[in-house]
Amino acid sequence: MKFSQMEYQRPNVDEMIEQYKQITERFPNCKNAKEQMKCILEHESIMKAYQTMSTLAYIHNSINTADEFYAQEKAFYNEKSPVIQEYEQAFLQVVYDSRFKKELEKVLGTLFFENIKVALRSFSPEIIPLLQQENGLIPQMIEKMEINKEHFLNNVENA
Repeated sequence: MKFSQMEYQRPNVDEMIEQYKQITERFPNCKNAKEQMKCILEHESIMKAYQTMSTLAYIHNSINTADEFYAQEKAFYNEKSPVIQEYEQAFLQVVYDSRFKKELEKVLGTLFFENIKVALRSFSPEIIPLLQQENGLIPQMIEKMEINKEHFLNNVENA
């Protein structure tokens, strides 16, 4: 599929959060590793859809930074991604604590669980406002760098 054929649609964050709550609650009650694997695949599907739309918005915004729609979409992701991360982390915690961890490691590999361990150590709900602030500052910094770059190049050409 070509990029031009990919349709952008803003994800419903409330729906995603509800999906995460459901799989997080269901996961520890699974009767075996196969059932837990289905929950993990649901998680992958949720994140794949979200990340695809996020990437589309960022690409559209980088193609045309004057397009207000995609600038607002980029701001949406900057604000909502840390919130979603909290629910993703809650799910990853129950996966990491799985009573069927050995069986899951046979399918997913030990690196899967090592990555979860690192992710769990690098996030706390208390830092959500800081992540949102950081996400908002990065585009401003990039914009200022572009302005300075243009100013520098103009000075070099005129020297």
